Amino acid sequence: MAVYSSLSVTATAAKKLRVYSGEPTPLGPWAEWLLIIDAIVTLPIAALGFAFLPNHPWSKRPSFWLNAEEVALARARMQAIGRKGREPWTRAKYNAGVQSPMQYWMKSFNATPPPVPGVSWTVAQIQLYPLPTTAIFAVAAIIAAWLSDGPAKGRRWPFLLFGGVFGLIMDIVWLKMPLYTNIGGHLAYFWLIMLGAASGALSLNWVSEICSDDNELRAITVALSNDLAYVVTAVAPNFVWKTTSFPRALEGYHWSIGMQILSCALLWTFLILRLLWRDRQKLRAMQGLRASE
Repeated sequence: MAVYSSLSVTATAAKKLRVYSGEPTPLGPWAEWLLIIDAIVTLPIAALGFAFLPNHPWSKRPSFWLNAEEVALARARMQAIGRKGREPWTRAKYNAGVQSPMQYWMKSFNATPPPVPGVSWTVAQIQLYPLPTTAIFAVAAIIAAWLSDGPAKGRRWPFLLFGGVFGLIMDIVWLKMPLYTNIGGHLAYFWLIMLGAASGALSLNWVSEICSDDNELRAITVALSNDLAYVVTAVAPNFVWKTTSFPRALEGYHWSIGMQILSCALLWTFLILRLLWRDRQKLRAMQGLRASE
């Protein structure tokens, strides 16, 4: 269905573009019919899925096609694996959603027994204290872009190198820093931790500029750079950034150190610079040959 849908959308878009450009439309009016047929096929499947996909075993209204014995069996299986049933939503549950390392560190002060007697954080503080990190990141990203286009004369790699080295240093510092001493220093650490990532957007600019002489290569490279970054971001937390490992998160920070070394701080940046230097040398050699002829 996904392939069918994408083909019909592509066909319709191609037809519309040909109409606007004055070119003939081989599909004629059938492009719109592809979308109509796609909807006719898809909507019943969606309705059937809504009706027949089973509800959670703990639901007060189990699926109509399951009898009481089957519902009891499903609930017994959930109990056997330790899966908790439904509970009312509370503000505490809502606030326990996606957390940053800073929030996990702050929440660890509220453990029983407390790691630092007399020190704890309220829910409001845990939610609001990380906000300066985002503000500092936004300002740093604007400054990095301005410096790159201005004083650096379009050079992107110094900022990527700085971001990688800065992130590497911050990760190593965290592994060596005691968890529950110098609370003010910890807050400053978390507020500044995203400075290294402020140059991340410049990487896509650099990709576009490196591949500026080949539009198709540029499109593929930019798309892969963007998509693979999301893939890593989505997959890595399942293995190295487990919530049960915080606040120290040894595996996650070691993973981050390795990624900084491989991606920005050392390997890839220097490899790309080396390849760019090689390409410039080849171009100069070819220009020299043409001039001599």
